[in-house]
Amino acid sequence: EPDAAETVLRTEHALDTLAREFSYVGRIPETVFKANLEAILQAIPDGSQTFVILHKEFFGQDDTPATRAKAGIEFNRWMRDVAEGFPDATCLSMTDFVESRADIHPDNHFHRLVYYRVFEHINGTAP
Repeated sequence: EPDAAETVLRTEHALDTLAREFSYVGRIPETVFKANLEAILQAIPDGSQTFVILHKEFFGQDDTPATRAKAGIEFNRWMRDVAEGFPDATCLSMTDFVESRADIHPDNHFHRLVYYRVFEHINGTAP
């Protein structure tokens, strides 16, 4: 396992490579996003249960008007719009599997038990 100094060097190298070889062109347009998701869902064999995991619609641990994530809300709307056309696709919100505030990490990730609850739900839904 690399030590802290080696990890810093690897991180710096990765960031340098990204800065040198890639450029930010902006957020994906709605039509492109929807076309990509539709292509993915069309590639899944008919009759296959499919789950689309939605974005968390707020920043941090508390869902308040001040912490609403406009982009996440918008992406979720786009995903729901596309998934509507696929009868075997089900949209799941991670926050539906949160049981307490402690289940949400301040950096917008979830406690591993939330992911396990999602797995249990999907596993219990599968034929």
